[in-house]
Amino acid sequence: MRTASMSDWRDGLRDSVGFGAAFIPLYLAIGIAGQQSTHTFSETMGLTLLLFSTPLQFAITQNHGGFLVIAPLILIMNARFLLFSANLAPFLGKTSFSKLIPSSILLCPSVFSGCMARFKKPITRPFHYFLGLGLPIWGISIVCTAVGFLLAGNAISPFWMLMIKLVLPFQFTMLAAKHWGEHFSVASYVLGFIVAPFFLGFLHEFSPLATPLLVGFFMVILEYFIEPKKLKIN
Repeated sequence: MRTASMSDWRDGLRDSVGFGAAFIPLYLAIGIAGQQSTHTFSETMGLTLLLFSTPLQFAITQNHGGFLVIAPLILIMNARFLLFSANLAPFLGKTSFSKLIPSSILLCPSVFSGCMARFKKPITRPFHYFLGLGLPIWGISIVCTAVGFLLAGNAISPFWMLMIKLVLPFQFTMLAAKHWGEHFSVASYVLGFIVAPFFLGFLHEFSPLATPLLVGFFMVILEYFIEPKKLKIN
């Protein structure tokens, strides 16, 4: 049993390499944004340590609209993580509450997607895989936030913003590849890629949070109406 647990842990570590590489420019940019805003080093680091949500951290560091803008963003983010937790509960439900609470900080879209793709195959210790995948990503994000804050400057900010534009498509391609064969999951990534620029035009800072929810809601409704027809045909 111990061998199986270590195998699941190593699988998580291996899969974290690809995801973690994408988080390097993201959290360097978050550190830069924190330094160039009114936030202190401890506040910027606290967001990654205790919040660990890329779009929400960008929104907080770049927001000038105060509570009326941040409050809806937090509510949307909480709703999204409730959905994540509900989907992971059947796999992690046997894990003790004392382990789940401190490890909940590791839950982000990349970790969720990686876990859901892996949990569809036989696995002995899903919690070990969750830790193996999430801990390196969180650790890299913490280090990169600190480095970005300390090395921030106007000369490198545009470079890292360009890196975000280049890395994110690769990250989402990797996530979609893990769901290859599941038509609705892959179609969600494609649809999100297509509509994101249009949503950005009128949702502005809400776009990174609202777009996945809107696309996901649309795909759920679409699947609801299409799947019964398949069952009737079969």
